[in-house]
Amino acid sequence: MFRSRLAGYGVIGLGVLCTLSILTLGGSTQRRCPEVGGRVYDAIGVDPTGLRLTGFDLGQLAITWYDGCNWHTVTVLPLLVGGLLLASGVLTIRRGGVES
Repeated sequence: MFRSRLAGYGVIGLGVLCTLSILTLGGSTQRRCPEVGGRVYDAIGVDPTGLRLTGFDLGQLAITWYDGCNWHTVTVLPLLVGGLLLASGVLTIRRGGVES
């Protein structure tokens, strides 16, 4: 039971990392915004206070979003893989609890 729970939490962690990777992957405009600051912006170049989804291209499986400073285009594959990993981790933890 302990190993399956540990594995489940590990898979959930990978899912979170994969899902959050869309903030740093993909193409974006590279304008430096002096009016924007903070630890998150300094670390990854994204202003989380101004995030908004601006478009979805089904043919290319890509989303376009704006963070108040730069435009970003990224594939949704990390979101899909991250979601599958999160669901797998939750199922692994639940099944581990049922077996005991």
